[in-house]
Formats: sequence, structure tokens, C-alpha cells
Amino acid sequence: MISKKLSDAFQVTYLYAIILVVAIHYNTKKFIDISGDIPVNFLIQEFITNGIARTAVPFFALSAGFFFFYKFKALHDYYPLLKKRIRTIVIPYLLASTFIFAIEFLYHSGYKGIDFPINPLRDILLAPLAIQFWFLRDLLILLVISPFIWLLTRYLGVLFILVIVGFWLVIDVEFMPYLEGRRLITIETLAFFSLGCWLSLNIRTLELLVGMVSRRQLAFLLLAYTALLSYRMYLDPFFSDDSSQAALFPLLLQNTSIILGMFILLTINYQGCNKRILALSSYTFFVFLFHELPLNRLIVKFSDYFILDAYKFYFIFPAAVILTLLLAIMLEKLLPTVYMVVTGGRGKNTVLKRINS
Repeated sequence: MISKKLSDAFQVTYLYAIILVVAIHYNTKKFIDISGDIPVNFLIQEFITNGIARTAVPFFALSAGFFFFYKFKALHDYYPLLKKRIRTIVIPYLLASTFIFAIEFLYHSGYKGIDFPINPLRDILLAPLAIQFWFLRDLLILLVISPFIWLLTRYLGVLFILVIVGFWLVIDVEFMPYLEGRRLITIETLAFFSLGCWLSLNIRTLELLVGMVSRRQLAFLLLAYTALLSYRMYLDPFFSDDSSQAALFPLLLQNTSIILGMFILLTINYQGCNKRILALSSYTFFVFLFHELPLNRLIVKFSDYFILDAYKFYFIFPAAVILTLLLAIMLEKLLPTVYMVVTGGRGKNTVLKRINS
């Protein structure tokens, strides 16, 4: 059985992970002049958005797999669990994607006066306009095939996990077909969703691992993590995890740092959770849904008046996090039913209850 301590650690880590995703989506590296020596601004953004932040999506997949398979004890559990995910994932996916599509249509057709091609099937369901929704699309497909993942994990055990995670770690070759410009499932989400399944069957092992690390050992792991990322940046400051472009050794350094970074984050939060941060983590899914479109239209436009494009990251990234958190808190307080429907049942003034408890 999962302890409250481990459950809270996952929830807080999820908040940190979504903040890192916001950083990725608001980076301004493309505006930095790199024709000569690489500027410090580029290196800082590279370290944050293409280094530390790359732990986020694997952690999302691992967490989704862990909590889905935690209650998956037999094949007859599949349908009830899938039915629940319709409320918690499918409905928010469709509602948020439809809202963003409508706002973008009004923005382009009305404010900009530009012809906006209407293709709801593509822009709402298959390839939503907000880039982060690709993960939810991956997750829905993973949920459909989850019985096969559960069977492989249950009967092949750690062998299956070593193969699938090792395939991502060393080769990172995508083998799924494309659907509207993106892979049907990425090897990364498949590998970590499967790892989440294995961990759900070995909860005691996970708690032992994250609980046994001393402060001195944690400091050493942080140092090793920083060294891995720094060396990868030294070897390839313009790293892309595209298997057709990435050299083997930088890819291995990057992916090893991802695993280590996830472990460090979960360990820190397992060994000590701040009460207020834990309360704010209840708004993570709302931040995930609405941190990009249409919010970025306003933030980026506002930043045009006082900051150069190359340095906007340091303003628009934290602004997006703060504004979406404030919007979530306000919506839950003023329209709790709307908030709960949009977020798939996440709500009930969680932040106020936890702070006051």
C-alpha cells in the first residue's frame, strides 16, 4: 500500500515538473545570437530548459503509470480504471482543447483578421493547438494498451523494464508511426509509463530507495547530476534528443541525467514536504492545461514593451506560472463546479483545507 508520505512526494514533484515544462515552453533561445561565442544567456536557458526541465515529461509518464497500475490488480480492473480516466483525463482534454481552439479562432479571425482554417478533429483531438496536449494524447493511447504493459511487467518483471528503459536510454529510436505530425507514442513515455507500472508492483522497494539516501549522499548526487548536464553541454551545447541527430555519448549523458534528476526530486520531496507547496500542488493539472495558449499571447505581448526578445524568458516563464496558479485558485473559489469539471474532479478548495489543517 502506498504511504501518504510517498503520495505527497509524487504530488509535490509533479508541481515542480510542470513548472519545468512551463520553462521549456517559454524559453527564448531562438532569439539569442549564437553566430560567435555562445552567450551566457543561452547557456543558462539551455541548462534549465534542455537540461533540468527534461526530467518533467518522463516523470509525468512514470507518475501516470504508477497511480494507474497501483489499483490494477487483475485484468477485470481494467474497465473501471479506464472509465475513471474518462472523467479525469478525457473530459478535461476535450474541454480545454476546445476552449483553446475557440480562443485561437477568435484571435486570428477577429483580432488579427487572418483566415483561420477550421479543422476541429485535428486541432482539438488529434493535434491540439496547445503543444503540451501531445502528452495527454500519448497517455490516452498508453491507457488503451495498458493491459499488455501490465501483463509484460507482471510476468517478465524487471527484465521487461530493463529492456524498454534501456532501449530509451542508449538508443532512443522512435518506432511508432506518425499521427498529425507527432509519433503515436514516444519511446520515452512508453518506457517511463512501464517503469511506473513496475514501481507500483514494488512500492516497498521505491520507498526504501528514496528513504535511505542521507544528506551527504544527496549532495553527492546533486553534484554528479550537475556534472553530467554540464559535460553534456560542453560536448553538445545545441543538443537535440532526435535520434537522427543526437550523438551516442551526449544522448547517454542526457538520459542518465534525466533518471538521476527524477530520483533526486522525488527523494527530496519524500524526505521533506513543505505544507504550502503541497497545497499548491493540487493546482498542477490546471497549470498543465492552461499555461501556454491563450495566456502566452498576453504575456509575450506585454513583455514587448520593456524587454528584449532574447531575455524575455526570465520574465514570461515565472509570470506564466504565477498567473496560471492565481487563475486556478480564483476559479476554484468563485466557480468550484466549473473548476472541478475542467480539471476532472480535482478541487474542493484543496489548498485552503490543507493550509488550515
